[in-house]
Amino acid sequence: MHTKQTNMNLLLLHKISVWLFLLIYIIKTILLFTNNTSKLASFSKAIKVPEMIISTLFLLTGIYQFYLLGAIKLFQIFKLVAIFAAIPLAIIGYKKANKALAGLAMFLLLMSYGFAEMARKKPYLTSNTTLMVDGQPDGQSVYMNNCAVCHGTDGTKGYNGSADLKKSTLSNDESISIILNGKNNMMPFKGTLSDEEIKAVANYIITLR
Repeated sequence: MHTKQTNMNLLLLHKISVWLFLLIYIIKTILLFTNNTSKLASFSKAIKVPEMIISTLFLLTGIYQFYLLGAIKLFQIFKLVAIFAAIPLAIIGYKKANKALAGLAMFLLLMSYGFAEMARKKPYLTSNTTLMVDGQPDGQSVYMNNCAVCHGTDGTKGYNGSADLKKSTLSNDESISIILNGKNNMMPFKGTLSDEEIKAVANYIITLR
């Protein structure tokens, strides 16, 4: 429980640092594009230390999330590329009062947010080879390839608010419905997994209780 709460706290810290990071860059961009260069210089000087702290928290907590999961999504790769391209462009753009570079940096940061939103409902880049038993999908194999990233190998991981499957009281039909259509931060697997794979993993989930 302590580990889960720590992970949730770090995820919250990451989200807060992301929004503060974006807020700082939005303010800088507005000041630059409204030709308030003196105010931009004053703001940059006043916010220098907090900005360094926020940027460090933003990057470290983000990296930790990928380490915690041990997996990544395609759009998350695009997000990382956009962020790491935007930061040096922003530093140079604001320092040199170059609107083109600052604008491009802001565009990339906003794109990274868009990529993050697009990634929410996409599967992780993990093995999708399902083992077959007597001609039918093996539920454990489907689970390990698609569910263990967030729920853990034993169903208790609970990443990003995912349910503790050991304590689940859902019926088989209810589990199938959630797997098909998704719920909260969980992506829908309709179209990603076959009906047979979904039934097999729903049956396997019951064995975790």
